[in-house]
Amino acid sequence: MGERLSTVIVGGGPAGMVAGLLLARAGVRVTVLEKHRDFLRDFRGDTVHPSTLDLFRQIGLLGELLALPHARFDTATLDLLGRRYTIATLRHLPVVAPYIAMMPQWDLLDFIARQARRYPTFDLRMTTEAVAPVLDAAGRVAGVSLASGEALPARLVIAADGRRSVLREAAG
Repeated sequence: MGERLSTVIVGGGPAGMVAGLLLARAGVRVTVLEKHRDFLRDFRGDTVHPSTLDLFRQIGLLGELLALPHARFDTATLDLLGRRYTIATLRHLPVVAPYIAMMPQWDLLDFIARQARRYPTFDLRMTTEAVAPVLDAAGRVAGVSLASGEALPARLVIAADGRRSVLREAAG
């Protein structure tokens, strides 16, 4: 399998990309595998919640993230029988950004990728699909098999490939 990479993350969604960014910032060699050629497709969620915004504050990227086009949602109201009722508000949350930032997930993922690429230990491989874990002689995960037929070695594999994770299913 050649040289063992330090960490391979399967899945270039928010969880995989942030994990890749944080590991690269810590000096860990990390490769994120994303099966699509870009992030520009329809996603289920285009919301960045207050706790996630706080994570970006903690890692020093909130200002840059909020410079991206977005809408802020902090209060839900209901108009009923000529009156307006507040049914939920986030304004009281004890965070620096007590609202939901509405932004396309592809913008969020592109932002994280740009930040991560600042680190020489980060590698994002688009159009690279992992199909199964590679096991060593002792039955431990030692990398991933790619759809191309290549085996990619790793000391650590993180399956961030979503709720229908092929790696999780293959690993049992």
